[in-house]
Amino acid sequence: MEKESLIKIFARCFRGIAKMDAVVNDGFFVGLLDQASERLLLRYVEFLKYGGASRKNNYVAQCIASKNLTFEIKNLLNLILILKHFGLADSVTPLLLERDLLLAESIILDRVEMFKIYKKPEGVALKKVRIESTVMPVSNVSETHKEIKEFVVSRGQVRNTDVFAEFSGITKRTLKRKLSELIRAGVIKRLAQGKKVFYGVN
Repeated sequence: MEKESLIKIFARCFRGIAKMDAVVNDGFFVGLLDQASERLLLRYVEFLKYGGASRKNNYVAQCIASKNLTFEIKNLLNLILILKHFGLADSVTPLLLERDLLLAESIILDRVEMFKIYKKPEGVALKKVRIESTVMPVSNVSETHKEIKEFVVSRGQVRNTDVFAEFSGITKRTLKRKLSELIRAGVIKRLAQGKKVFYGVN
């Protein structure tokens, strides 16, 4: 049901872009709109392939596809803002398109399992808030990805050596690859302080 509604929303988005394309008289901005539309379409197809079509897809690929699509949605929203600012589009079409793009973005974000860390006053433990995914169950997450993520979340911030020591049964090469995948998916982030490398929660 949710997938169908997302398809309908994107269909309206592309119709809205076509309408805007027809009314924008500036060749430069028409070109930008066409490019943004093409990138959005490519990312949407990628999302259907990895992020929304099957529960069997790799968790990291789903996260990356979702992140890429929301990035293009934001780019298009910024372009609409510029077009409105210069008065290059009528008042109704951009509003409807913005509404549909924001709706699509919220559905996509709901599909991604996220962990947020809220910092409390000093001396108080960090609180982990989990937002449940409606599309990607935990069973889809590779066990190693899940364990690394939980380890980083439990510590707040860890060094390379901490990860290697905690998962000594796994080769460093494999661990580095898993960490890179989690970083690309936006689940954790890499922090560097001089020569020291840390991993923290996004």
